[in-house]
Amino acid sequence: MGENEDKDEFILHVIQLLNPLDDALNKIILTKSVRTIYFALADSRERLIQFLSKKKVNELVPVLLQMNVWLNRLTRIEQDKKIEFNNVKSIIPQVLKWRKIVRNVLIDLTNEEKKLNKMES
Repeated sequence: MGENEDKDEFILHVIQLLNPLDDALNKIILTKSVRTIYFALADSRERLIQFLSKKKVNELVPVLLQMNVWLNRLTRIEQDKKIEFNNVKSIIPQVLKWRKIVRNVLIDLTNEEKKLNKMES
């Protein structure tokens, strides 16, 4: 795989994994309905699951578990109401933490790919 292909793969992973997290974060900050936030987080979690089916990355397993906890919490709240400020205060740091972990995993995977490619050349 060439350097451009590495960049393309990295960008694809960013789009697939970080954009949905950013979308969920945006909906939380804008205090959208609980249902809207739930589906944004569920989409993000589903994309992580699909990613993990291709690449086994242990650092992402706790993120998935924590996402499940939040999704379960959100199911117990009235779906058509806006998310309450206390929940916003609690979930924003979590989503930022998940985003940082996912970002770091993607950077590490990209760097590992580069090293492997150099060794093969």
